[in-house]
Amino acid sequence: MGIFDSFKKNLLQKKITKNKHQRDIKILPIKTYHNVLLIFDSSQNERDLKTHLELVFENAKFTNLTFRDNKIDESNGYTYTFHTSDMGFGKIKNQRLLGLINTNFDLVIDFVTNQTELDFFVQHSKSALKIGDLKATKNYLYDLLIEKGKSDSDYINNIKTQINTLSK
Repeated sequence: MGIFDSFKKNLLQKKITKNKHQRDIKILPIKTYHNVLLIFDSSQNERDLKTHLELVFENAKFTNLTFRDNKIDESNGYTYTFHTSDMGFGKIKNQRLLGLINTNFDLVIDFVTNQTELDFFVQHSKSALKIGDLKATKNYLYDLLIEKGKSDSDYINNIKTQINTLSK
């Protein structure tokens, strides 16, 4: 009887711990998004996309996360970069990136379609809403799946349409 009671107690503790990490998922009107995390695989199209996003999310402050080639983190401000050396034993070692994970974003938009180390940030984000590509192989990470279309601009327009529709 004692072994079963111990097993049952451990099982209940795991459920409590699991429930402690749940998020409240919210789809709000576009004007109410103030803090948005954008995840890119490279910084090539970042400026054009950010300009388009600023037109859609007028009241938002954007934080960017991309890969970097070298080990030294020279990012600053609202731009964050990730290198595989920032990760050790499944945890982030870079203090700046730890701060990013602990930030409460209103919205996370993932522009990366392939599975990468950046998925760690999507998964551990405390965001109220996580948006990703409908056809991505990692769609289990997102709260809202959006058709990407033929370009990133189409993707942004589809995001705008879905948020406007669902927030009514």
